Amino acid sequence: MLTIIDVSNWNRGKVDLSNLSKIGVDGVIMKATEGKTFKDKSLDYFYDELHGKKDGKPDKQKLYGFYHFARPDNGNTAEEEAENFLKYVGHHKGHCIYALDWEGKALKYPIDWAVKWLDYVYEKTGVKPLFYCQASYTDMIKKIIDKDYGLWVAHYGTSKPYIGVYPFYAMWQYTSSKLDYNRFNGNKEVWKKYCEVRK
Repeated sequence: MLTIIDVSNWNRGKVDLSNLSKIGVDGVIMKATEGKTFKDKSLDYFYDELHGKKDGKPDKQKLYGFYHFARPDNGNTAEEEAENFLKYVGHHKGHCIYALDWEGKALKYPIDWAVKWLDYVYEKTGVKPLFYCQASYTDMIKKIIDKDYGLWVAHYGTSKPYIGVYPFYAMWQYTSSKLDYNRFNGNKEVWKKYCEVRK
């Protein structure tokens, strides 16, 4: 398994991504966007720090990814929010993991919205995103697994996460004490499989 952290603007100044091995992790997933217009203030900062350059080009050596925080409660369509996400990180397709963060107010909305977001990103990039949710929600997402999207589950204080209808998890967020730490279910080669352009 790999150790992965996920970060957003809230973590700026609290972690240095320029040398992941120095902080004992293998990779990082960065918040890219939220809703249909918001871009995380530290997206470029974190990526430049990880990449070691400010050219914005995909990194072929590092293990990294980007996630989008869903806001269907704002009346946005899944397609609008997916377009916002791809505007900033779509050019990284084939080199990174994509993910949809489904939590908070989004949990009150139909899972079909999430499926549409995932489908849209897949259609535009050829990359199958992961779906992030809390463990208690995993019994309600059969439509996600039917489309073959991987699970990124949050479950703290346990030795094994509950994954509901899923046969296995791709990634498990197991603590959020100072940083969000995750266990990726595989090695570097498996990680790269999740980054692949499939069509």
